[in-house]
Amino acid sequence: MKYGQVSLYNSTNSLMSYFARILVYSLVVILMFSTLIFADSVDNTKEYVILLHGLGRTAKSMSKIEFELKKSGYIVKNIGYPSRKHTIETLVEKYVRPVVKECSGAKSIHFVTHSLGGILMRYYLDKYPLQNLGKVVMLSPPNGGSEIVDKLGAFFLYKWWLGP
Repeated sequence: MKYGQVSLYNSTNSLMSYFARILVYSLVVILMFSTLIFADSVDNTKEYVILLHGLGRTAKSMSKIEFELKKSGYIVKNIGYPSRKHTIETLVEKYVRPVVKECSGAKSIHFVTHSLGGILMRYYLDKYPLQNLGKVVMLSPPNGGSEIVDKLGAFFLYKWWLGP
């Protein structure tokens, strides 16, 4: 050993400093990897509820339901999507499917839908059946179609305002 160098084993302060640095670095590495590993983890003892709003609405229209469900202990995913800009297939693939995937390890996944949200949920479940499907609440879904769409669907202004 050269003059002026301190051996880690001869100095208690240096040894403590050495172990403190190792501890800090280890904790940083553990925290980094735990956030990567557990970022997508889902509590499989919890029940999730996915909220899907209706045509021309936003996630805000389901906010009261969201508040009450959270108060009751559910984990709620209130999905917002541009209901007038895309087809049902596109809305399901771009907005609904990724959120359902986030909940895939949950004990059960429930749905509360309004109008078009019910159609999106039915399309999703038809294409991607869920093993852990819970209850489904559909508020005024147009399951039998819509007379208004049947009569006005071909008009330009209707398509322009309500989308595809």
